[in-house]
Amino acid sequence: MVDVYVGARHGYHQDVRLLLQLAAALALFGCAMWNQPRNGPRIDDRRTAYWIWYDQGRWHVRTTSDGKTHRYQGTLAAVGAGNSMSDLQLDDRMLSEVAALLRGSVQFDFERVAHTGLAARASGEGCVALDLYLDGKRQPDRVYLGGTALTPSHLPFEICPPR
Repeated sequence: MVDVYVGARHGYHQDVRLLLQLAAALALFGCAMWNQPRNGPRIDDRRTAYWIWYDQGRWHVRTTSDGKTHRYQGTLAAVGAGNSMSDLQLDDRMLSEVAALLRGSVQFDFERVAHTGLAARASGEGCVALDLYLDGKRQPDRVYLGGTALTPSHLPFEICPPR
């Protein structure tokens, strides 16, 4: 450990207190950043929306809420004859009752206040068709794609991994 003490002994205690405050601030900053995807959009978890991105061979879907209960429904299907979704991972064990791989596609239907998410692989070229509903309506302006958080012009839509 490097001794950063300079000056009178009472200054040492002030330096230690400052270092502890700095460590606490860095810890808080680190916790705030933990929910942000590495190669995905900058997620605003106060906004009621879907956030979609591709990272390390998986399609990720995260839902966020404004603090009120909302219903999220959707399907992710691999594009192309014979292609399918696989290796479904859920952020929350409770989602296992409302999200599943059915007939080669990911299907989900749940109501939530807090944010949650899922990830799955698509075979073939990795392209997927998404059909998403928020509170029973297709709302493309509430769907954010990739690191730039663009919105699709319509739902359903197809998207391929970045090349």
